[in-house]
Amino acid sequence: MSNNNKAKAKAKTKLDVAETWFADKYLIMEYSFEVHDKLRKLLKSDVSEKEMVKTYNEETEKLFSGEPEPLSRRNTAYYIWGHLKNLVSRGEKKRMFGLLENLDYEDTGFSDIKSEFHKLILKYDVPNLLKSSYFSKTLSNS
Repeated sequence: MSNNNKAKAKAKTKLDVAETWFADKYLIMEYSFEVHDKLRKLLKSDVSEKEMVKTYNEETEKLFSGEPEPLSRRNTAYYIWGHLKNLVSRGEKKRMFGLLENLDYEDTGFSDIKSEFHKLILKYDVPNLLKSSYFSKTLSNS
């Protein structure tokens, strides 16, 4: 089982699902864009609370029991970068371009990128990312 699933409590209401989604959407994206899109649509649907909670819990439990898809990890890193690229200095941009470029050639360096993203998010106070569980493993290793 993945480390990300250790502390995950199951959602019990639609409100739980919405709050969990807000915290986990980038982490879910890192694991699978397909599941991310499925859950995003689920939250916008008019399914019953019982069905929403059941589906959300099943999908995330299954998702977090595996490993992130390499392409989803890479694409999520670029997605997060999209939130930062217009805020950072030239030096920070140059450093991040180097880290991101490495992802295009090898499936390593994600912890370095997450660590750098987190520093930038704190520095530039990006609220939607500050509350994201995308960084929880990075922070627990700090």
